[in-house]
Parts: sequence; structure tokens; C-alpha cells
Amino acid sequence: MAARETSPFQAADAPIWRPEMAVRQNPYRYLDHQKGTIGILDIRLIDGRDLDSTGRGESGRSASVSPQVVIRVPAEEARSSVVPRNAHPSWQERFTMNLKKGVLQEGAPVLVVFQALDAASWRSPLGGSKGRDLGSGSLDILPLLNGSRGSHVMDEWVSLSPGPGRLHVVVEYEPVGMVPEMDDVVFFEAFARSPRSLVLPTNEPMVVRAVSGAYLLVGFRTPTARQARGPEAAPECRLRVHRQTVFVIERHTLLDAAWHSVIDAADMVQAVPPVRWAKKQLQPYAKYAQVLARPALTSLHVTFAAARLAMRSGMAALGGATSTVFGDD
Repeated sequence: MAARETSPFQAADAPIWRPEMAVRQNPYRYLDHQKGTIGILDIRLIDGRDLDSTGRGESGRSASVSPQVVIRVPAEEARSSVVPRNAHPSWQERFTMNLKKGVLQEGAPVLVVFQALDAASWRSPLGGSKGRDLGSGSLDILPLLNGSRGSHVMDEWVSLSPGPGRLHVVVEYEPVGMVPEMDDVVFFEAFARSPRSLVLPTNEPMVVRAVSGAYLLVGFRTPTARQARGPEAAPECRLRVHRQTVFVIERHTLLDAAWHSVIDAADMVQAVPPVRWAKKQLQPYAKYAQVLARPALTSLHVTFAAARLAMRSGMAALGGATSTVFGDD
């Protein structure tokens, strides 16, 4: 079978299909095992400071606000409760939000946006409110995602603009999916890919060569070396990456190894000249035997169908007799 360089079953930003990394010429079996989710963000809104951006109201009295915070991550949004008449509110609320695949741009920051609103500034007679903007701010969580912080937690004060307000937030991240193991085939998450990389193309899969705590040593072959020396003879480059930056797209199991052994043994047997000669000589007889056996198989199928019909008729007759004997007068 001719090797394919790309798989028609994958999206445009999916990894290149490498036959030596796949199992028996199949597409990567675990490419979609995360079900569209990169990881889970646990966002805690603790409290706020100086959210009254007006200072004093038109009447000269101290202005009051009833703040509410809208939290946005790519493709998701959540809202806090409203704290009435308090410019220094305390929420102590937690939000679980999914970081989805297909919405992050390669090499771009990953922002969590916080927008504070004054929910008391406008109310609809039909219910609901559209608050005055008290300021917005964002937190780049890319260092949290790629493991460069050395911690799963970001505890930050987010400054709001315009205005003097600040929000105290705590963000935790947990990746979703299989934990990479030795010899797994992995691929970078979108936030970890660099379109400006001169060494590793963004769509190149890698093989895990070593695991040390939260870090992996992965190997890959550059397209230039593949073209010059072939996929097997090309020298392998090594790269140290954080476990959170990649996800598993293929894993070779013991069952796969056993299946490979059986298939390889069968291929070796069939490659022996006497076996090839015997297979070629017996092939016409095998086809002739199939033709001869076809009427018998058809007759057997008809016999089974007739038996099923007779059984159903007998059951129907038995049901009719039972209703006659035990039926109402």
C-alpha cells in the first residue's frame, strides 16, 4: 500500500500522517480522544477593589455600585452574582470553564477577560439588567498552560481599564486526556505551536523517548532530513517539552505488538517462493469452490428461513388455541 503523507480524515491543522508512527496504515486512533477539550480552567473570583469609577454622583453624594463580573475565555462565558451597593465587593465564587480545541491561535496569548459591570445602573421592566461598564482587564494564562510557571495556579490582581478598579482572581488549569507514556506519539496543542519555528513544523508529530516528572523528551525527524535520507534513516532530533503542551494521538499496545507479529509472520510465510507458487496454483480452485458452494449456502439460508416461518406459525396457532380455551364467555 502506498504511504500517505496526510490523512483525509483529519482537520487542516491536524498532525501529518506518518506511516511509521501509525498502526497498520490506519489514521491516528487517539487523535480525538479529548472530545474537543484541551483542558479545564478552574477560575475563582475572590474580591474587588475600587470598582466605583465615578467617585461622586451627580447629587454630590458618594456614588454606589452593585458590581457583577463577566468572565470570558475563548468560546465560553460566565457571570458572577451581583454584590449590591459595594465598591469593594467580595464574591468567593468558583467557575469551571473548558478550554476548547479549534478556538486558539498558534503562537498567540491565551487571555481570560474580566469585565466588571454596575448591574444597578440599568434595569429592564421585563427583568434582567445591562450594567454600566466599570472596566475590563485580562490575564494571559499561557505560562500556566505551557508549564513555564512551575505551578498549576495563578494568583493575581487584574487591573481594570478605564478606572482604578482591580479584581483578585485565582486560576488553575488541568489538561484533559491520556497521560503521555514512553513510545507514545504526541502532538503539540495549539497554544504550544510556534508558526515561526525553523526547526519543528507546527504539524509534525513526535514520539516520547523519555518521561521525567512533568517533562517529556520527544523525538522527531525534520522534513528536510526525511526527504534527503528517508523516514527511517533520517537522524532524530530531540526536544524537552512540558507534559501539558502535548496530547497523545497514538499509543502502541501489547495487542498491537502481538498483531504485528502474527501479520509479519504471515507475510514472511507468504513471501517464501514455494508458498507463493502454491497460492498462485490454488487460487483458481478456491474461486471454483466458492462458486460450487454458493447454491448450497443459498439452500441452507432458505431452509433456515422456512424453519423460522414454521416456528412463528406454530407459536401463532398455539396463541390462538390458548385464547379460545381461556377466553371470556
